[in-house]
Amino acid sequence: MPLYSFQCPDCGKETEMLVAFGDTPPCPACGSAAMTRLLSRVAPHANADGAGTPCAQAARDGALASFSPSECRGCACHQ
Repeated sequence: MPLYSFQCPDCGKETEMLVAFGDTPPCPACGSAAMTRLLSRVAPHANADGAGTPCAQAARDGALASFSPSECRGCACHQ
């Protein structure tokens, strides 16, 4: 099942849930059946300069990462 983002128009809560494609779950906060599916953000494709590598993404997010050279696909940390 895919992961979808929903927002409740009644209480305003945003949540992500694993649901079947056509299903609309009730709000986990207030129980409303009027949940609205939100548009998903698309992940950028990796660039040749390493800007889209897992290590680069971890650095942008402020996290430390320890990826192998094969996972990073030649980023600057493995040159």
